[in-house]
Amino acid sequence: ELLIRNKVGLNEFDKKSKEMNLVEGSHMHRNRVKAREALVEKHRDAIREIAQKMLANVQETANLHSPHDKPAKKHVSAQGSCANVLDIAGLILNQCVQCGLYECGA
Repeated sequence: ELLIRNKVGLNEFDKKSKEMNLVEGSHMHRNRVKAREALVEKHRDAIREIAQKMLANVQETANLHSPHDKPAKKHVSAQGSCANVLDIAGLILNQCVQCGLYECGA
């Protein structure tokens, strides 16, 4: 949902920029480019926040145990860590492709 919203927002921004018919290199054009970069960074921050929440949830789940279990580890197992990294990397790569920041995966 977030990726779709981000893509729609970026597409609307680009469409409006195109309609403005700005001269490349002009002050207004540079401001628009900076505003787009800020929007992309905002999208990246939102993805990072989701990734951090996902990691916190996984770590919290890994730390839950019953009274008869061994004390919970303070870290996620190597297999759990790899799976989490792959999930997060997939989300980030998907966002980059949708934002047009990575063209090889399209």
